[in-house]
Amino acid sequence: MPVRSEKGLDRDGLIKVCGLTHPADARAALAAGADLAGLIFSDSPRRVVAREIKEWVASLRSEFPRAAWVGVFLPEDRNMIPSVLEELKLDLIQCHGAPLPPEVYQYGLPVMPCLRIGGKRPAPPDEESGAWALLLDTYDPDRAGGTGRPFPWEWIEGWSRQRRIILSGGLGPDNVGPAIHAVQPQGVDASSRLERGQGRKDLDAVRAYIEKARHAFNELGGRPSGK
Repeated sequence: MPVRSEKGLDRDGLIKVCGLTHPADARAALAAGADLAGLIFSDSPRRVVAREIKEWVASLRSEFPRAAWVGVFLPEDRNMIPSVLEELKLDLIQCHGAPLPPEVYQYGLPVMPCLRIGGKRPAPPDEESGAWALLLDTYDPDRAGGTGRPFPWEWIEGWSRQRRIILSGGLGPDNVGPAIHAVQPQGVDASSRLERGQGRKDLDAVRAYIEKARHAFNELGGRPSGK
């Protein structure tokens, strides 16, 4: 499978909205300036089925050609990944859980493994050296993601100088600015704290989160992208 365009994923100041299940929510996020749109194909209240969303994803890809579409999987989903990538023409693979299936690096797309942080201060990671970025999320023994809780940001101070970091874990309009200043990540990701109901986004919260994140990245002097 040939490598598809990375859509400017090498720049800093990337803003991701994950757990999108409805075209109106996705359109509002992209219109507000989200760079990355996350679709969950694993067992989750926010799970989507590729064939059911194919039409509106294609429409929004045409309307917002600079946005990148991210497929979120667990290791046990390894057999479905090729068909989902092909059906939706996704731009990036996000994988939670360990061990990471080695074949995810063979599909010609950037890969973003998730490292779950909790319990104690971790050592800076040296695994998954071929990954485009590391997604840092809060550890929960019962859930692979979507906890809605932050972890201590001071635990990962300086990591973004060593690896490309996408910060997640309980981010929303109220704390994404302080999180960006504390961690100085290359991007941020939010989902559950942007919801008004399970699987549906609060569009005011989505817009506020993107605005606050963009403002904080600008203050850091990064290179934020436009919508």
